[in-house]
Amino acid sequence: MKSLDLLTQCTLKNKVHCSRRKAMSEDRAREDIAFIRNALEGGRTYAQFRGPDIAVWGALVALGYLGTYAFVEGLTGIHPTYVWWTLVALGWFFSSRHFWQRRAAGCEGEVRSDAARVLGALWLGFGITMLIFALLNAVTTQLPGDMNLVSAGLLGLCFFATAAATGIGWLRWVALGWWVSEFLFVAAGDTALSLLLGAALMLGLLSLPGLLLWLRPLSSQGR
Repeated sequence: MKSLDLLTQCTLKNKVHCSRRKAMSEDRAREDIAFIRNALEGGRTYAQFRGPDIAVWGALVALGYLGTYAFVEGLTGIHPTYVWWTLVALGWFFSSRHFWQRRAAGCEGEVRSDAARVLGALWLGFGITMLIFALLNAVTTQLPGDMNLVSAGLLGLCFFATAAATGIGWLRWVALGWWVSEFLFVAAGDTALSLLLGAALMLGLLSLPGLLLWLRPLSSQGR
């Protein structure tokens, strides 16, 4: 009889223990899902916040390509160097507007999610990389490779990572477009056609996505 009571007690304890483990597993699963959801929402909010920057930079770089094309074809006497550095300065000034606004108002740095910080570092790193290439290109003609290929490849990487961090699926198609454009740049070669191609790509695969990120509601960004 005692053995039966002992067996019953052990069985009950095992059931209670299993129930507690199951409840803990369910709680952890809910916490993980909530964390992932919050991370994606934070990434989408940041992407929408920086949508105007992406759109403006795309338009500015497209203008730089068109200005260079006009000079090469003899349509203007303005050297591309002056055009590019003016546009780059305007782009950095526009992208830093929030920093100067907060500083003027005496506010502390903005509170951002982990996904937003990663995306901010990713795109800032891309901007600094391209600025360094531009500086080197201004002082030497011995740069390895082609800046069109470098920028297209890096933009594909940035958009692909942004898609993963935000859950915005259509950004993967933008990344694919940039990777395919590398083959188009190779086909165009070092001709005036490559300048028109660059302008079209900047408008279609940078400015347009930036506008969509900015203007579309967050609830529909994942589609």
